[in-house]
Amino acid sequence: MIALTGNRPYFLAFTLVTAVIGGIILSYGYWEHRRSNDEIKGLFLAHVDSVASLVREGAYEAASATAIVYELTEEHLLATAKHLAALEGAKRPSPMDAPVVHLTIARNGDITGSWGPIPENDAAAFIAQIQTAEFEALVNDGIIGVMDLICLRHDAVMGEKIVCILNEQLKALHKETGIGRLLNGVIKQDVLYVGLQDESGILAVAPSQEWLSTWEKDPSLAGTLASEPPKAKSRLRDVNNRPVFEGLIPFKMMDESMVVLRVGIDATVLATAESNAKRRFAIMSILVCGICFLVGLLTLLVGRWQSKQDEIQKTMAANAEQARHWETIGQMAATVVHEVRNPLNTIQMISSRLTREFSINAKERKEYNSMLDLLTSESGRINNVLTDFLDLGNPIKLIPTQINVIEALDNIVAAKTVRAKKEDKTLVLDPRVDATVEIDHKRFVQITSNLIDNALDAIEPNGRVTVSVELMDQNLVVSVADNGPGMPADVRNEVMKPFVSYKSTGTGLGLPLVERLIEAHGGAFELSSQPGRGTIARVIIPHGKQMDRWRTR
Repeated sequence: MIALTGNRPYFLAFTLVTAVIGGIILSYGYWEHRRSNDEIKGLFLAHVDSVASLVREGAYEAASATAIVYELTEEHLLATAKHLAALEGAKRPSPMDAPVVHLTIARNGDITGSWGPIPENDAAAFIAQIQTAEFEALVNDGIIGVMDLICLRHDAVMGEKIVCILNEQLKALHKETGIGRLLNGVIKQDVLYVGLQDESGILAVAPSQEWLSTWEKDPSLAGTLASEPPKAKSRLRDVNNRPVFEGLIPFKMMDESMVVLRVGIDATVLATAESNAKRRFAIMSILVCGICFLVGLLTLLVGRWQSKQDEIQKTMAANAEQARHWETIGQMAATVVHEVRNPLNTIQMISSRLTREFSINAKERKEYNSMLDLLTSESGRINNVLTDFLDLGNPIKLIPTQINVIEALDNIVAAKTVRAKKEDKTLVLDPRVDATVEIDHKRFVQITSNLIDNALDAIEPNGRVTVSVELMDQNLVVSVADNGPGMPADVRNEVMKPFVSYKSTGTGLGLPLVERLIEAHGGAFELSSQPGRGTIARVIIPHGKQMDRWRTR
């Protein structure tokens, strides 16, 4: 120890030099790792850019081809309309020459010709839409699109000539020349997916939508278009347990709107290289740190031992202080509950005497009775909170008795129906089995009453709560279902914690106490809920021979 103390400056200097050298080695290793990773990412970015260029060029070609297809269709229909106008009053055209729909609207409003597949009840809507369209312009939307037609209106000599053909061929040509076929064409080897997406949804994708995240849940998509001008981004994703290098590229459509082009490249090579580089860097770090640790151990051993002793002493002192703290809090809680219940009992007795022994004139009797009812109900609510608080902290003692489940639930539901009717809500009992089981009756009433109150709190007026009971696999299952707004998963998990409540008058003790009472019976509590689909609270308690599991608890 004397030698160690006397040579301490030398050890400190050597430790410092070793730490500096180790830091240089680690810095170089980290830099080399970053450089190698950036080079590989550069190759992936180049690959993404090449795919984006192919999509960009192909998209413009596809748009041009689509425009040509529409232009040829328009010319074909226009020529047909002119031909039919020339034949007006002459021989009707042969089926080979005739379109699916060819109508003539005379100047006096008379309509002649073949309606084709247009239902009689849709004729007026068809005529109204086609007459609002421009002359010699294609129409394939609205009710015309519903009937899978593409139409054109021509100003003929004797009136207006309307010709339509089926849209199937045009759609087939559009599919052959559209962006979807182009995207499927670039899915090769390591290109996993290509898609076009904006805030309205997925415009086109290959091979399937399962590769793409939604716009709402992926802020990076909107961020790609947020900058001015929009800038391309890249990132690593894990999709279906597969590493993906994804490029997010601003893409201008033919209508000048901006969307995001998403190109996903198989990043297995990149992930493997990065994993290997991290492993090498970790090994190098361990070796350097080991050397520094061995050198510094000679000078720090005594100090660390002393620090460890100090920490142990502090930890023991803190644990002792914490134990005293919780003991004090427990005693204080019991005292507070006792002290609150004494004046609470006094308030309840006074309220009872005021109800029985004092008379009020008729003018003020309604307000007087209302105030006494409020005083009584609020006193009862405080007493219930105190009971729940004590039950949550104290050991639970069960007193099993034979009860008829349907009769017990019928009494509980009948009591709660008064509140439900007062609030314009519906509470029904759906008994699917009639059974007598051995259970703690008081606790059973406490459990189901609490769940029914929660369900009634959750629904709006005209809402519905259904209480059902059944036997499943030697278990008694009581379900309380409501058609309220439901809860997301994070809220559902939070409400099971003590003192967490999302109700203005809640204490956060009800559901934790319910769960503890059910577990004391050897059962289980399930709470399932989805936003917009209501909530189902399910109580599962063993009965029959299974009751032996909790009878001795």
